[in-house]
Amino acid sequence: MLPEMPGRIGRYEIDRRIGAGGMALTYRCRLEGLGGFSKKVVIKVLHPEHFGDETYVQMFLDEARLSARLHHGNVAQVFEVGDDHGVPYMVMEFVNGPNLASVSRRIGPFGERPYGLIAHMLSSVARGLDHAHKLEGDDGRKLGIVHRDVSLGNIVLSR
Repeated sequence: MLPEMPGRIGRYEIDRRIGAGGMALTYRCRLEGLGGFSKKVVIKVLHPEHFGDETYVQMFLDEARLSARLHHGNVAQVFEVGDDHGVPYMVMEFVNGPNLASVSRRIGPFGERPYGLIAHMLSSVARGLDHAHKLEGDDGRKLGIVHRDVSLGNIVLSR
């Protein structure tokens, strides 16, 4: 966990940091509630070096607004957008599993390649991207969404 982040983001308790990119950091968090309710989520927060930079804040909020419109089995849901002491964050679905980068590292350059499984995974990624590319606004016009960071680290495989 970065020293700048407290033990909580909004009403969510931080479990651990799970990723860092150029614009944002991601944390696995937990929401607890009445009667032993507990829900794991992923929270994406604007990177500390961009705090107060209105351009980055606006890009982050634009991403959150567009992502919240996506409803597809191969795309993580966005549940909420908030602000904690001036730090914008978005609450996303927690997908329990490794990302494709870690799986690729474990297989290594000489490991067995399960080509049927690889084809299935890539077709799932393509279906999620297709959904995003075809998404329409309230007026029926395509929004023109293009995912700019389709990478092995951003593809999470559910268990």
